[in-house]
Amino acid sequence: MVSVLNQGGLNMSVIDAKQELPMKMTVQIAIMTGPENRWYTGEEVGHNPTNDEATFRFILKGEATNFAEWWKGLTWQQKFQEYWKAIMFLTERGERFPQSV
Repeated sequence: MVSVLNQGGLNMSVIDAKQELPMKMTVQIAIMTGPENRWYTGEEVGHNPTNDEATFRFILKGEATNFAEWWKGLTWQQKFQEYWKAIMFLTERGERFPQSV
């Protein structure tokens, strides 16, 4: 359940861990299969990589751990912002993503 608190005129959205997981997964999928990681993967494999190859590289190179640390450091507002950017990116590519919050 999403609750909104008003703190000094700013809406501070708070969600529980169960609701946060689909958001986190969506953002991570967008980053793993995004242009930057695909470029690095392509350099390593020597061809235009598949999403699976890009995901595999992301995990092997420790980027999943870096992502987890980055995600923990975001405020709720930043998490929502990254989530909606990821949805727009994945939708433009015709990709599926976890059910929205």
